[in-house]
Amino acid sequence: MKKSIRILVITFIMSLSFNTINAQNYSFTLVDDGNYDFTIAAVTEFDSGTFAPVTQSYGFTLVVPDGVTITFNTYLPAGTSGTATPIAGTSVSALDASMADKDLYFISTDTSAGTFAAHMTGETINLVSFTVNGMPTTGELTVLDNNSTLASAPALGGSLDSFIQIDIIDDATVIFNNEFTGLTGTTSINFSTLGLDDNVLESTEVSIYPNPTSDVINIKSTIIIDSVEMFDLLGKQVLTIQGTEQIKVNHLPTGVYILKVYSDKGKFSKKVIIE
Repeated sequence: MKKSIRILVITFIMSLSFNTINAQNYSFTLVDDGNYDFTIAAVTEFDSGTFAPVTQSYGFTLVVPDGVTITFNTYLPAGTSGTATPIAGTSVSALDASMADKDLYFISTDTSAGTFAAHMTGETINLVSFTVNGMPTTGELTVLDNNSTLASAPALGGSLDSFIQIDIIDDATVIFNNEFTGLTGTTSINFSTLGLDDNVLESTEVSIYPNPTSDVINIKSTIIIDSVEMFDLLGKQVLTIQGTEQIKVNHLPTGVYILKVYSDKGKFSKKVIIE
């Protein structure tokens, strides 16, 4: 009897280890390409070796403020055809009241068996590029999470879920499975951090350098600076300093930030990159 129990335990551990080692999935992330251009990308969670995974389809849902429209530019991999279905937030507000002042786009694709390049863990593979029209300065662009109130509503049956149907096993057969695990990295962006066209001060009056930087940001100005603020792309203020000509940023995570300089003549905003 002890021998049988031991064999069962060993078998269970081997099975658990095998499933852990062979976790081969993709998550989705939102990438800010600048000038209200964005990309939804797949982030690899495994090393495919020399195998180029074969795709069948993928999809996701974007949420924007009511009235904001999106132009979808490219679908990848090569040969992919995509459909963006607009959904009025009011039509689903009974399932999620927060959608009453928002609009949605559900994106579905047919990849025509296009392949991803062989990849290592942690690589980013572009899927869909798009432009948010009108340069909105309020509200957020959000990728709908599968566990959100709306997406998980039983009445929808998962119809707004993100997914990716792909064959990730290098063998003689092509079997498509949904290998989506969730969202990662950036999932929403606050438009208030992108409205850089409201500069009152001219670039000849304010110079910000170096950019990109990993240590400090220098601010050279022909006017008196009252204060400086910095925001991440989610709209969260990460620092505020009174009247300065140099900012230490080596404590901040790498990424894109919005630097706002205030004076009695107005304000100046600029995107800065911390490496």
